[in-house]
Order: sequence, then structure tokens, then C-alpha cells
Amino acid sequence: MEKRIVYKTPYWIKSDALTDFIDELREAGYKIGVSQYIAAQKLILALIAQGEALDSPESLRRLLGPIIVAYNLSLEVCTRDSFPEEWARTQNTLGDAYRNRILGERAENLELAIAVFNLSLEVRTRDSFPEDWANTQNNLGIAYCQRILGERAENLELAIAAFNLSLEVYTRDSFPEAWAATQIGLGNTYSDRILGERAENLELAIAAFNQSLEVFTPTAFPIGCLIAGRNLGVPANLIEDWETAIKGYNLAIEAVENTRLEALNPQRQQEILSNAMDVYHGIVQSYLNLNQKDRALEYVERSKTRYLVQLLTERDIYPKGNIPQTIITELDRLRRAIIGEEQHLAIQEQTRTLTTDQQKQPILNDYTHLNHLKQELNQLIDRKITPIDPNFSLTQKVQNIPLSEIQALINQQTAILEWYIAGDRIMAFIVTAEVSIPPNPAPGGDLNESEVKGIKVWQSSAEDKESLINWINSYRQEYENHKTEWIKNLNSRLNELSEILHIDELLELISPSCNRLILIPHWFLHIIPLHCLPLQNGIFLYQRFSNGVGYVPSCQLLKLVKSSQRANFEPQQQKISEN
Repeated sequence: MEKRIVYKTPYWIKSDALTDFIDELREAGYKIGVSQYIAAQKLILALIAQGEALDSPESLRRLLGPIIVAYNLSLEVCTRDSFPEEWARTQNTLGDAYRNRILGERAENLELAIAVFNLSLEVRTRDSFPEDWANTQNNLGIAYCQRILGERAENLELAIAAFNLSLEVYTRDSFPEAWAATQIGLGNTYSDRILGERAENLELAIAAFNQSLEVFTPTAFPIGCLIAGRNLGVPANLIEDWETAIKGYNLAIEAVENTRLEALNPQRQQEILSNAMDVYHGIVQSYLNLNQKDRALEYVERSKTRYLVQLLTERDIYPKGNIPQTIITELDRLRRAIIGEEQHLAIQEQTRTLTTDQQKQPILNDYTHLNHLKQELNQLIDRKITPIDPNFSLTQKVQNIPLSEIQALINQQTAILEWYIAGDRIMAFIVTAEVSIPPNPAPGGDLNESEVKGIKVWQSSAEDKESLINWINSYRQEYENHKTEWIKNLNSRLNELSEILHIDELLELISPSCNRLILIPHWFLHIIPLHCLPLQNGIFLYQRFSNGVGYVPSCQLLKLVKSSQRANFEPQQQKISEN
């Protein structure tokens, strides 16, 4: 996944701030030419893009001085000899800026980054500046991993060497976060390594990711845990070590859900979940590879409507006990203010652009007010609410729904057909309340003996998945742009979809005694009238079930609806009859 650059402009850099700064330097005797002035502007933007903390004008002077400031005539030139530590720090910062630079040729930027990192190491030696030396070695390792020019195999070896050098100083005891982050870099490099035995390299990658996860836990460092856990699944899958892959994906999922729970803004919660859907896909497939279909279905459910279930369970959450109304009012005020501020920042982030116009600066994204509001809220809960209701929390973690609870939602004559589209295939989970059902089919249609009773899984070919994508794109385009043609072609299109989904094969896996079917679509299947899919015997799907075909978004929502105390609230699974 490509790293997203966030630009944070220091509050004190206004449109004319750089011009004023250059003028002050000129008045003080410095010789600043036009080329140096333009270079300074570009460097500021690069430093901001890299995330350099330009907290004050002094920070700008310190970083730019060794590069753009030359003493006029009788004054000494500002060089590596004059300010070696500052010069090396600037080289390292400039290397990071080149490595993450958006403008220019990517290959050239990486060569420049490697060059300035190596220059920095001429001053940042291990003996003189061990921590800075390790930091630059780590940066150099990342740059070699990303390098485009040169032999790929050699670049990866150089990266491994740089990471290992960094770890000589970045030990777990002294620098746990840096140690764990470097282990991720090392694991990524071993996963891609060309030289050496492939199996051995993958084992080294797994070992590095596992070490990183000892520090990057889901609660302490959720972002680092997400990266390490997700990356652990890659080499584990390649050597078919499904248990290790499951470990990585599960930790990553815990990290995602912990991070999502910390965000009160619903939009931000959904973004976090959407950006990590691949780890849910990974764990579902790993469990299927182990023939643990019930656990695979748990994570299908966990990924599908977890966000919606959370919203429903969190509506009107208030602490229990004798809480004064003034506290409840303040709780509501802070909660609304935080959500509003998160939405404001999200809009600002979405509309942020970096213009090539040198007179314009990137948009400021200041989280100070949001952090202040969250601090106020935490203090209110700690001081006024927790003493009365120690278990109160603004967010509720949705629990998994195991197979036994899903089966408890239906009777002996009802079956659930739940689709899940992920990776290179379409999956269909069939759940019944029966003690046993026909054996589970392998991908391609062959049947294997099923060990888990009451659940079956069908998996399509990669070609079927590709056909489904093409079918949906064509269906939507015709529906949105050519309604008349869409109506005319609907029957033939549903025939095509019936073949792509292998609906007749799926029905063979459902007992003839079942007279009701609950459909749980996935992705764009939600917009398709699936109950009207034609069968090979000439009837439609809904005609196969005398008690009708219904829809629900997920088993979790079905359970939530059934357990609701509101008698007038009915699930969206009304019977569909021929009339």
C-alpha cells in the first residue's frame, strides 16, 4: 500500500515569511542568490512532506543554514567543517525528503537520497553519534529497498546489511520502538530477497515480523502492529504456514479495531476498517485452508457489518447510575464537538493539495483543538462518571458471532446463504440448523468430507471472480446510463449472473426439506434482485422455497434485531412471494 503523505505547515510560515527570512539574511551579510532562494522554497516543502518538525523560525534557520547560507566575501563559508553535526543532520533530513519526494523522477530522487544518506554517515559515525548513525543506516536500508536503478538482488543485500548495522545500536532494551520498526524493514527485505534459499529467506522474514510484534502490540502500537501483522501473513502464506498467517492477521485485526474504537467520528471509523479489509480476507482464506469453516465464517461476519452493528449498539449510550443531568449534557456536548472536529479535519485532509505555485503553502491541519476536546472528555469521564459507573465507555466492541449462535437464529427448515467476495474468488457459506449436511465442496466443484457440521463452503474459480467484476460493471453502467436497455436486458443478465454464481450448484448443497432461504449478499450483490435468479429447471430462486426468500445484511444484524426489545422493529427480510 502506498504511503499517504500528510503535509503539516508550521503556523509561523506565512506567504511572505520566507521572503522576509531571506531579506534578513541578506541584511546580515549573507549572500543569497535567486537559485538558493528557489532551492530553499523547495526544501521547505520537502521537509514538511517528510514530517520534519519545523516548530519555530530557529528550526528553519538550523536546517537551511548549512545548505543555502554562504558568508559574503570576508565571512567564512558555512560548510561541513564549520558545522559538522548540523550538516550531517541536514543531509539525513534531505535524504528522507528525496526518498518521499513526489515531484521529479522517482529513480533519480532515490539516488539522491542514497547519496546524501552516505554523506551524512561520514560525520554520523557509530563511535561519535551512535543513535544518529543507526537512524541513518535504517533510512539507507529503506532507500535501498525502494531503489529502482542497479541490480535488484544487490540492492536488497545492501538494504539487509544497513538494517543489520542499525540493529547493532537499536537494541530491543535501549530503543524498543526503533528496534521493532527496523525489524519490519528487515522482514520486508527478506520477503523480497532474491539471493539465497527462498525458504530460508521466508523463515527469516517471519522471524523478523514476529520479533516486531513483541513490541508492536495491538493496544500499545496499533499502527505498527497492523503493518507487522499484515506483512507476517505474506511469507507465512507462501510457505503454507496457515497458523502463523492467522496469528499475524488476527493481531492486525485487533489493532485495526482498537484504532477504530478510538475514533468517535463514524466516517473515520469506516475509513480505518475499509483500509484494512485485506487482513480480514487473509484470515478467512487461511482458516479455509485449514478446513476450519466455522472460524472463517466468524471473520466474514466480523468484517462485513461490524461498523453498522457498532453504530446500532452505541446509539444513545449513557452511563448507568445516578448521573446528574448537567454531566449528561456536558457529555453530549463534548461528544458532538469531537465528532464535528473530526469531520472538519477529514474534509480538510481530503481537499488538501500541494500546488506547484511557490507563493502558496500547503493547508494547515491542526489537531490541537481535537486533542484538547478529547482531553476534556477523558477528564469528565474519569472524574465525574467513572466513580459512579466504572464500566462506562463511549464505544462498544462488537463481539464475534460463533457458528452455534448463527444456527440458533434459524429453524430446521431454514438455510442461510452468505456470499463473501475476496481475493481472487467468490465464496459462499451455507448454514443450516441441521446436525449434518452434505459434504463440503472443494474449489472447482469436487466434494471433500466435511468435519464441521451445519456449515458448507463453496469457492469459485478466479475466472468466475473476474466474470463477476465485468458483469457488475456492465450492469451498473447500463442501469445508470441506459435504463431502457437495462430493463430490456434484465432477464438475460440475471441468467448470466446465475451461471457466474453457480446458483444451481449451491442449491444442491441445501437439503430439499428447507423451505425458507435467507440471503446475505456482499459487495455489489446487495443491489441485485438475487431472489429472481433463474434456475436450470425453469423456475426462479424464490419459487424453490415455499416460505420465501429473505435478505439480511449479516448474521450479526439478524441477531441484533431478534434480540431487540422494540416489538415494532422488524428485520429487512420480508417474505417474497410470487404475488
